[in-house]
Amino acid sequence: MKFEKIGDDRLRITLTYEDMEELDFDAVELGYEDSDASDILDELLELAEKECGFETQGHRLIIEVMPFHLDGLVLMITKILKEDDLLLKMKDITEKNQNPLLFLFDDFYILIAALKELAPFYKGQSAVYLYRENYFLWLLPNENREEERIILTLCEFGRYLRKKSYIGIIKEYATVIIEKNAVEKALTM
Repeated sequence: MKFEKIGDDRLRITLTYEDMEELDFDAVELGYEDSDASDILDELLELAEKECGFETQGHRLIIEVMPFHLDGLVLMITKILKEDDLLLKMKDITEKNQNPLLFLFDDFYILIAALKELAPFYKGQSAVYLYRENYFLWLLPNENREEERIILTLCEFGRYLRKKSYIGIIKEYATVIIEKNAVEKALTM
C-alpha cells in the first residue's frame, strides 16, 4: 500500500492485490455505496492522513479507480473545496485581478462538463491545451467582473492555476486541442 499526496487537494493510493485481500476490499463495490467498501475507504483515508497529512474531513470527494498494471489498483482521491475555502480563494484571486485565467483538468470529459456549465454566461476568448496528460483551459474574459463567477464555476471541476508562468509553459510546450472558442465548441460535443 502506497500513499502519495499529489497536491493539497489530490491523493494517489496504490493498492496491490495482496493489500486488497488483506483489507477484504472489492473495488467494484465502491460504485454501489456498499457500507463495507465505505468503511474500508474511510480506513484508507485515515491512514493517508497519518502517512502524508491528507485531510478529508468536511470535504466532498471524487474517487477514481484505475487498474495498476497487473499488480492492483490506484485510487485517485480529489477533494472539492469547502464553500468557505473556495470563497477565501476567490477573494485572493480577484484581489490580484489576474488575466488571463488558466485551469487544469485531469480528465477531458470533466473539462467538457465544466465548459458546458460555463457556456451560458461566459463571454471572451478560450482555448484548450494538452500537456503531460493534463488538460488546460485558457480563458481571457471580456469582463473582469465575471472572473469570480467563472472561477467559482470551474473550481467545481478542475484547479485554478495562479502562477502566470504556467501560461507561458502551456502556450509554448502544450499541444493545442481547441485553438479558439473552446467554450462554444464544447456545446457541440
